[in-house]
Amino acid sequence: MPEPDDIVLRILKTIQQDYADFRKEFVEFRAEANARFDKMNEDFAAMQRLMTFHMGITFQHKYQLEHIDAEIRALKAADSTP
Repeated sequence: MPEPDDIVLRILKTIQQDYADFRKEFVEFRAEANARFDKMNEDFAAMQRLMTFHMGITFQHKYQLEHIDAEIRALKAADSTP
């Protein structure tokens, strides 16, 4: 018949091995998740740069169109005066 200490030690060894396996899997999972988050951060930064560029061009065009519209209105106003 096994001694109680032998049973307890066997259970503790099993718990230690399960914990070690869990830690190893978790470290691998966390490393993979961090790599994915880093990639997503790079993608978001690239999208932000692209959107900033496009918004700058859009606002520049809007500014130019507003001035063109103002010039057209001024020309029409000048033409309609006798």
